[in-house]
Amino acid sequence: MARKQKFLERPKHPNSLREACKIIDGLWTLVQDLRATVERLEVNSTNSSTPPSQDRLSGKAKRENHRKPSDKEIVIDVDPKDRHQIFDLPQITYSVTEHQRFGGTCPCCNRSVVAKLPKATPSGQMGPGLIAWIALLSGQFRMSTRNIQTFLEMQWDLQFSVGAISESQEPVAQWLEPLYDHIGDTVRKAPVAHADETTHFRGKARLWLWVLCTPQLAFYMVHASRGMKAAEQLLGFFAGILVSDRHGAYGTHSSDQRQLCWAHIIRNLERIAGYKGDAGELGRWLVHFARIIIQLEHRWRKSGYQSEHYRRRLLAARENLKTSLQQGAARHDGKKTGRVCKELLKVEPMLWRFMESPGLDLTNNTAERALRPYVIWRKTSFFSQSERGDLFRARVMTVAETCRRMDLCAYTLLRTVCEQGIRGETVTIRLPIDQIHEISASHQLEKKACRYS
Repeated sequence: MARKQKFLERPKHPNSLREACKIIDGLWTLVQDLRATVERLEVNSTNSSTPPSQDRLSGKAKRENHRKPSDKEIVIDVDPKDRHQIFDLPQITYSVTEHQRFGGTCPCCNRSVVAKLPKATPSGQMGPGLIAWIALLSGQFRMSTRNIQTFLEMQWDLQFSVGAISESQEPVAQWLEPLYDHIGDTVRKAPVAHADETTHFRGKARLWLWVLCTPQLAFYMVHASRGMKAAEQLLGFFAGILVSDRHGAYGTHSSDQRQLCWAHIIRNLERIAGYKGDAGELGRWLVHFARIIIQLEHRWRKSGYQSEHYRRRLLAARENLKTSLQQGAARHDGKKTGRVCKELLKVEPMLWRFMESPGLDLTNNTAERALRPYVIWRKTSFFSQSERGDLFRARVMTVAETCRRMDLCAYTLLRTVCEQGIRGETVTIRLPIDQIHEISASHQLEKKACRYS
């Protein structure tokens, strides 16, 4: 340190060449010492206020190569400049818990008595984890009962009959009732919801699977009817804006709170476009004009609903579409084309609800995507064979699809439900959905304020 302090002072003017060489040698020694010190005390984001973006690449490489492995990683040093990771699955097996009960016979009355099982012990041979997996394989992965039987034997070497697998679903449907009702009530409180229905079979009987959903929630219901009573049961106390097709069962909902699906309207118009003569020309013009309306709405949406230009063009397009339908109804009166135009004129106000509530979807794709998993399940299984099966399907699909939309683990939820149900306790677990519509409503208000500010 004394040597460094000495040469940090301003050197004296040398009087000879020998003195100059001596000063140069000292300065060179000092430079070497300082270089070694800097290498030991390199400043980076880990030991100073320097941001990580200013770190030297060599320092980053050293830190990355010396990252501590997690508990699930096994590190084998081959070359510190390269890492090769291999992912694999462990050998999985099941566990068996055997309860041995003592018993005896009374020598006086000859009555046999056997000790009782603990309260939390399942009455059957399946534990909560296995029952939850069976429900998940059926409700989310859409596997038939026989495929579940094959999977259990292949994956875990478990052999259960088709009847035992089917019977395990009955208590799950009962345990899911609180969750099912909670999701249904929450969907009905939504400011905007989508509804649709599709054919459901119980053996050879034809039923209907209904869905009421939002982007975060999905509520399913099986009903024997496709009429208004079924729609009323599905909607319940729902008073928000309903996005749907033109199915008449939804007519009980206020027309002021309806937004019809433009994709369905275009499909109706494409049928007219397939006709010959004047009807076909009218249909092709209406299809072209409807697609222009959708493009205008997309551009209005892209502007944050602030463009008065696109708003005025949409209002003008509404008048032009209405005039074209009136002309078509008058010119083709008494024909199929005229009847379609008259029907569209009756529901015309419900095509434009999005003008008053910016942000509404113009299509019912949200509900159709919710029905798609069941349609696939229907094609790969033998439908439902009992009322119990209908109840299970509606409830497990409601829970599984809602978990998927909210990016939650359905198996963890189902296992907790089964554990509480097997113990005979009230199922208390719920999904975190109580505040979901309040957040969505406040977001819509912000968008409207931005539009009209």
